Amino acid sequence: GDGTNRICYSGLTEHGDMSAEYFPAMNTMEVGTGNTPVNALCRQYDRLLIFKSGEAWYSVYDAITSAAGDTIPAFSVLPLNSVIGCDAPGQAVLVENAPFTLSAGAVYKWVSSSVRDERNAQRVSDRVQACLAEMDLSQATVFDNEQERNGGCAVRTRRSYITTQTIHGISTPGCRLFCACGT
Repeated sequence: GDGTNRICYSGLTEHGDMSAEYFPAMNTMEVGTGNTPVNALCRQYDRLLIFKSGEAWYSVYDAITSAAGDTIPAFSVLPLNSVIGCDAPGQAVLVENAPFTLSAGAVYKWVSSSVRDERNAQRVSDRVQACLAEMDLSQATVFDNEQERNGGCAVRTRRSYITTQTIHGISTPGCRLFCACGT
C-alpha cells in the first residue's frame, strides 16, 4: 500500500475487458478514517476483506447506473470488525478459503465475512501465545504451506535471521500453525 486508507482498483478497457494495466483516476475506495492505513487485502468467496490495524472491512462488487444510462462498476465498503484487523502490513494469508491475520498479539482466522459480528474473527493462537509475545507482529511474515497443510508466522530478530525450528504447533480444522522466533 501507499500508507493511506485508499485502495485503487483496475478498470475496463475500451472493449469492456478487465485489465490490470488500467487504473482510472476515479477507481478508488476510501476505507474508514484517513488516520490509519490499509495493511492487507485478502479475498474470501465473493468479497474482498480489507484490513487495517484494529479494524476489518469488506468490499463487494455492485453495479450502478449513471444518469446517461451507462452501467458503472462500484464497490461498497462496509465495516466487518471494529477491534480485530491486521497489524503486519501485507500479511493476510488465505488458507483453505479462510483468511488468517495477525492482530492484537494473536493470530485470527476469519470464518465469515457476510455480516459485522465480533464472532467472525476466531483467535487460533492460544497454544503459541508465549512465542507470539516475543515477536513484533508488525514485522512478522505469515505463510501457507499447502503441501504440508500448515501455516506459520516468523519474525526476524536482532541477529537478522529467522530460525526454521518449530517452537509450537496448533491443530485447527484443515491446518496446523507454527510459530518460529529468530534468536
